[in-house]
Amino acid sequence: MIATGFSLPFQFRYSALGAMAGQPLAIRVRVAQPDPDGLVALTLRLFGQMALSGALGGGSVAPWDCTLALSVLPGRDPGESVFRAQPCRLADEAWVVLCHLLLRLHQRLPIRSVDVLAPGDASPRVLVTDAAESTFPGVYGRLPFALEDRKPEGGGYSFYLRLESPLAPDSELRLNQALEVWVRAVLLGAYAMAPGDPARCYVEPDGKGVVSYGHVIEWAVFKLQADPVAALAGLVNLLACFHARCQPLSMVEIG
Repeated sequence: MIATGFSLPFQFRYSALGAMAGQPLAIRVRVAQPDPDGLVALTLRLFGQMALSGALGGGSVAPWDCTLALSVLPGRDPGESVFRAQPCRLADEAWVVLCHLLLRLHQRLPIRSVDVLAPGDASPRVLVTDAAESTFPGVYGRLPFALEDRKPEGGGYSFYLRLESPLAPDSELRLNQALEVWVRAVLLGAYAMAPGDPARCYVEPDGKGVVSYGHVIEWAVFKLQADPVAALAGLVNLLACFHARCQPLSMVEIG
């Protein structure tokens, strides 16, 4: 079961195990007014970028196996946006992240309903609302590097990464791009924590990118206002994906 701690102003239905099984899915978002700026599409684009960064892995889905390719399908009327997700392989809890992004969007563009369905699914599940806590993707259980989380408090976090070789320029570019996606996702409510207002989610990165020297990468963020466990899990999964796809890490320390 996946759930959100928020009381949703719209219904969110999904096909059980559809994401983890890698099935093709249709994502259908109905809104109450025209969307001339394509805000729904922009939100889905960010969700897709999160998937490709590895942040939406976890459980039995390795972050480096995460994939989500979205294509636009015709809707039945102007108030409906439809996307084909194929291929799609994510942790099932990723739909909670999508729900929270759309909940944040709802403040600008009223949403009526969201369906994330596999073909022929006649019995989709309804996302549980008003739960004691939201179920977000957790840290992947078989990380390829050592993780030391000192569990700092106060909203500031420093990340110390040890590489097996000096950071290559192309790897630095890809890592900074992935971290920018994570920051944008936090700011747009992906890891909002009920009962807080998703619009108040915030994080402030230190500088414009990572700092590297020798076999070390350093990065820091301040003033994190979101679910810290969920946001950091997404970041650790992102780093696991970087390890597999770009450049091996031997250790990650959060302090």
